[in-house]
Amino acid sequence: LEWNPQSADAYCTKALALVFSGKVDQAMGYFFEAYQIKPSDPVVNFNIGVFFQGQGRKEEARRHYEAALLGRWNHAEAHNNLATLLSGDKAMDHYRAAVRLKPNYFDGHYNFANTLRSIGRIEEAVAHYKKAMQISPESVHPYYMLALIRAEHSNVKYRNPDKAMEYATRAAQLTSYSEPRALKVLAAAQALAGRFGDAVATAEQALAIASKNQRAQLASQIDSRLQLYREQQAYQGSEMMP
Repeated sequence: LEWNPQSADAYCTKALALVFSGKVDQAMGYFFEAYQIKPSDPVVNFNIGVFFQGQGRKEEARRHYEAALLGRWNHAEAHNNLATLLSGDKAMDHYRAAVRLKPNYFDGHYNFANTLRSIGRIEEAVAHYKKAMQISPESVHPYYMLALIRAEHSNVKYRNPDKAMEYATRAAQLTSYSEPRALKVLAAAQALAGRFGDAVATAEQALAIASKNQRAQLASQIDSRLQLYREQQAYQGSEMMP
């Protein structure tokens, strides 16, 4: 900035550095300076959009993502981030653009899958979860969501004991068997496979961790399922929520 005080990129980079340092209020001033210099610049608008979205200022974030895309239609991240702020066909169009422009974009595939799942397009969601899993095999979220679908979906045609066990076991492994939600779905998968003794033990472990961490609602859910497993009944499924 000393060398070139009219560098929008420098102002934007300085702002991002301040955000990462926790100095959010100071960052806003530098973002404003960058925007004053280059109000139509796609990179400036994208970064300001990220900043506003992180602050929960969704409408302002949306406007800046749209401005970024006006200047750069091939910005996969802007398409993805904008999609998270939209719904319906508009969101779907931006997710499609994101994964088309950047086929190995984990966030694009994972977020697209979540949206597809939420509107009941399960097989399409599964395909994008699998793609996300291939891109980042150490990320727990795709395994967890696939396990939910195969173990707990309200529609029995989507349940599969073998796949449920595979995905749920991996999710539990990736969380070192310490995340009660991962253990909850593993117990559901074990019960679905007829392994009720394992399901009881896993659910008891999940319940203990959830209770210790004061996650009362989750503990209550696990406890109600635990009673089913003790009676050698599998969980019958409901509308899924992560």
